[in-house]
Amino acid sequence: RYALFTNASNIKVANITTQSPGITGIVKIPNYVTYENEKYEVSTIVAYAFRCTDITELEIPSTMEYVNEEAFRYCEKLTKVVFQPTAKKPTASTGFGTKSLRISAQAFEHCNALITLELAEGLYSIGEKGFRGCPINQVVIPASCKRIGAYCFYDLNYNLTDSYRLCAQHIYITLLPTETGSSTWSYKYTYKGNTSIRNCYFSDGTDIIAKYKSDYYMYEIYR
Repeated sequence: RYALFTNASNIKVANITTQSPGITGIVKIPNYVTYENEKYEVSTIVAYAFRCTDITELEIPSTMEYVNEEAFRYCEKLTKVVFQPTAKKPTASTGFGTKSLRISAQAFEHCNALITLELAEGLYSIGEKGFRGCPINQVVIPASCKRIGAYCFYDLNYNLTDSYRLCAQHIYITLLPTETGSSTWSYKYTYKGNTSIRNCYFSDGTDIIAKYKSDYYMYEIYR
């Protein structure tokens, strides 16, 4: 089900609204939909749109700008999510007003079968708890991404009383450098003595790796 909406650029786009709770199987969201002989970009998945459905695989188109909160939360049969890249890049500062993708808080939380996640260039941010509880074991963060929120890849098998952490499972994260070649990320953390996270691995060799493997609990990174 779609609803037409006029965005900040005064362009009509199509938003995916509430779906039938009986939807199952593979879902490939189109780039465009046609209504009364007019074609509209599909740019937003509203909050709770596919929550608790039995979809198994998902493809997100390059026209998408927002996957809103809890859009796919508790899709417990979902095993694979693929985002298509967009050619339109975020700005160097806020990224607002561009065709970049934002994945909101808890968008895919508790997708307990989600193993394969393919993020793509054009992603600007992932919100708090975006993929919490998903058994993903490796992910590539594209160069366009500017922020990864707290608890983003946190495994629910771990103790949740340990304050906010970005992840606490065996996951290999590749942080691609920006177009200028920068690999620098800033971070927020809490100090937890000798209870370090040693099972979250970053591949780009920057300072954040050393911090992550020391006595800090990282709970958000940004650049």
